[in-house]
Amino acid sequence: MADIDGKLLFTAPADGSGRLVFGYEGDSSAAPGAELGVDGDFPEMDGVTTLVIAYDMAVDGDFPAMEGDVGLQYDSGVFRGTRVGLEFSWQEAVPAEARLATAWQVSEAYAARLATSWREAIPLAARLDAAWQETERLQARLATAWQNAVPLSTRLASAWQETIRLESRLATDWQEAVPVSTRLATAWQETLRLSALMDAKWQEAIPIRTELRTSFGDGQLVARRLDTRWQEATWPRSGVSLPPVIAPPEKELCYDPATVARLVFSEARDGTGKLVFVCLQKGTELPPALVVVPSLRTYIMFNEIEVRRADSLSGDPLPCQGINMQLDRGSWTWTFSAEFHHSVGDAVTPGANGEPVELDVRVNGTHFRLQSEKKGWRNAFPERVVKISGRGKSALLAAPHAPETTYANAMAASAQQLMLDALTINNGASLGWQLDWQLTDWIVPAGVWMHQGTSMSAVAEIASAVGGYIQPHNTEKMLRVLPTWPKAWWDWDQLTPDFELQPGAFEVVDSEWNYKPAYNRVFVSGENQGHFGDYSIRGTAGDLLKPMVTHPLLTSIDAVMQRASHELSDTGMLITDQLTMPVLPQTGLIVPGKVLRYLDDNNVWRLGIVDSVNLQSQFPVLTQALGVRSHA
Repeated sequence: MADIDGKLLFTAPADGSGRLVFGYEGDSSAAPGAELGVDGDFPEMDGVTTLVIAYDMAVDGDFPAMEGDVGLQYDSGVFRGTRVGLEFSWQEAVPAEARLATAWQVSEAYAARLATSWREAIPLAARLDAAWQETERLQARLATAWQNAVPLSTRLASAWQETIRLESRLATDWQEAVPVSTRLATAWQETLRLSALMDAKWQEAIPIRTELRTSFGDGQLVARRLDTRWQEATWPRSGVSLPPVIAPPEKELCYDPATVARLVFSEARDGTGKLVFVCLQKGTELPPALVVVPSLRTYIMFNEIEVRRADSLSGDPLPCQGINMQLDRGSWTWTFSAEFHHSVGDAVTPGANGEPVELDVRVNGTHFRLQSEKKGWRNAFPERVVKISGRGKSALLAAPHAPETTYANAMAASAQQLMLDALTINNGASLGWQLDWQLTDWIVPAGVWMHQGTSMSAVAEIASAVGGYIQPHNTEKMLRVLPTWPKAWWDWDQLTPDFELQPGAFEVVDSEWNYKPAYNRVFVSGENQGHFGDYSIRGTAGDLLKPMVTHPLLTSIDAVMQRASHELSDTGMLITDQLTMPVLPQTGLIVPGKVLRYLDDNNVWRLGIVDSVNLQSQFPVLTQALGVRSHA
């Protein structure tokens, strides 16, 4: 029993009497009463009294001399109120000397202050013992992880320190390199013009004998000398001179006074009851358009789009679910995207080396040749859809299908000849492309032009020199070289519209007014062996000068005049209208560059240039969105 000395073992639950029976091993439910006597010297009762749920217990053993602490558990099972302090679990205990035995009592501060977890410690001599204390910087500064290191003599050891530039300057990635004699080794360095004195762009030219070719030479004297403002005046004769009678200018009317209150109809009625009044100045009429789309009550269209591989035109069309095509004056090729049934995935997949698949697309009877360059997939319940995108046939002249090379003119040639040379390969072998030249051609002296790029970039560079652009043919290997503006905007009254759209044939979905400075004068100049011109808009004072324009290919008066007309046409108040209309049999797909006359939402007849076209097809709807630019 030595292992249970001083322990009380209970074998029966509490009966509520509060009596303890020691040494009884019989039936716990009928235990006889017993008395317990404890004889011993108890020290002062310092300790903790814990109240717990009591159970019947039995103590079996010989009690030695009562030396030690005996913990008793007592449960009377009777609620006696708060007068018995030991019955209350949370009663405030009397502070005892052994204070550490009180679980929730606030202990007194000891001399060993480090025992307080969160108390602010007193800085010690060994400061490194404080985990978060600011340490003193030691001699070995590298021991501090984030301390600023002392710059060493080997400065390259500091990752972010500004290093001393060494003699070998090429070691600095972005350092300005020292020009070397072989200038062609620098990819973007301006090379020296050889033999021909073309080094200085603005060098004073040597007067030549062909000065009479400029349009700014001295004019010949004419007989009407009285037109000059500063003519030598004469003394007036004697007598009285009456001032001349100046008749007021006749006011221009939008109607004929002889037919006042008369309505003159030029079109048959359409049943809508709408009257469109057009202001025609006396004796003038709008020039007729080549194609007029009349106002009809109903437009019935049978839209049809068929897509076939160009090498299988006699086969069945591919199941196309939708197609979009775009072209504008800033692009030299069509761009498109289309969706097909997943069964035709292989038919529109580009080759293993990126060779595009040529497709023949027929839109309401008009054919287009397009190149499928990319393919993807899209899950559209309940089936999978094949997506393709690409460009027109002229994309074969550009990256990545065409190599880059360097073009130059060793001999004098016309601009059109330079374009044809750019459409060759391997010392003059033609690529099979032709030009539809609609600019005024000019001569380019030898050694003036140099370009590095593809055939298409070279052709576009030549056209842009005079304000032109490249437009592809729908199906053939042909490039159309067109002016951005068919005529200067102040001469647009001389333009014959390609199409006239009557109200009802279209819808203006968006209109934007773009205000640009109203420049009326510009200096245009070539560079080496170039030509210089000073141009103003006819009928203006030429007092608002546009920034000077230069280009190496402006080598003749014809080139300078075309570029000046282009620059001055893109000034003033420009209006960009977005028109939506069906692909009618009379018009087909209206491509950029066409002259369009239409009646806008303010009942004003506008004459503009088609700037872009966007074909949108989602069966059975087929529409074309036109971007038209005009001057206010």
